[in-house]
Amino acid sequence: MTQPSSGAPAERVGELFAAIEGKLADIQDAIQRQCEGLFTQLEPRLAAAREIDRELSHHLAHRFNVFRYLRDDELGLSRIIADLLDPGAAHGQGPLFLRLLLNNLNVKLSLTDADSAKPECLWSAP
Repeated sequence: MTQPSSGAPAERVGELFAAIEGKLADIQDAIQRQCEGLFTQLEPRLAAAREIDRELSHHLAHRFNVFRYLRDDELGLSRIIADLLDPGAAHGQGPLFLRLLLNNLNVKLSLTDADSAKPECLWSAP
């Protein structure tokens, strides 16, 4: 900072603001250099993270969600659930989904054949 002059108060205030403005410019330059350095360091890491994400997507389809293509209202979801619980449906898993659901609900299941499933009781005591 420069030495205060013995001029009029308006001159001294002007000099003070000029000195502050100079300091602020120096600080802004320093911050800009720090930001540029940070972005220079982050750029290769971001590129590597994008490449890993592409590989994961290619091998695992980790962002794929088939339900995005389907109706997500109550009727659409009910049809999906009904199809999964139908042992004769095109999913080819037989009564697997129905059995898993009923087991989670503590319902005893009696399967007479692959196409029909009859619960012995509606609910069993937990």
